[in-house]
Amino acid sequence: MSSSANNTAATATQTLFASVAAAAVSPSASDAQRAAAMQYLASLIDIGVPTICVWSLPLRRPQRRRPSALQPPRLPPPPSFAAATTAPASTAGTIAPWTAGILYGVVPDLHLHDFTVQDDGRPWYSIVRGRSVGITQDHSLASRAVLGVSNNGWRSHKTLAGALNEFNHALDLNLVEVRPF
Repeated sequence: MSSSANNTAATATQTLFASVAAAAVSPSASDAQRAAAMQYLASLIDIGVPTICVWSLPLRRPQRRRPSALQPPRLPPPPSFAAATTAPASTAGTIAPWTAGILYGVVPDLHLHDFTVQDDGRPWYSIVRGRSVGITQDHSLASRAVLGVSNNGWRSHKTLAGALNEFNHALDLNLVEVRPF
């Protein structure tokens, strides 16, 4: 078959497929006509006519989408700001005093201070390596602070004084770390 005969056959196939597809979704056709067109369209799909149509179409450049009137206008990018040439002032020690019973997302720069608490017999947990660090009496809070953190560091103590001693000693040795995961 020559190339002109192939083009003619492809054009006829495209026309047939397009007309059957149009009849299948035509609002003016009766239900019986649409059902027959859908059945014929299904048989064309089974024998691969859409594939033939796609491969026989000439390649066209994709058209650029034009902005719709319904879409909001594109905003210009925000202005860029120059980076500061000096480091910001240190905020270390501004949260004073660092108290036990609170877990912190940063390493304290000073020792944790004792606070007056009635001893109810529950254990205290010192967390020196985790997502947050500090001393707490809540087991679930302590376990969540170290969950998923490799080489985490936490320990149970019978008294607040024992937990404070361990945490402050680790702080003196620079072993207290906040690790994301």
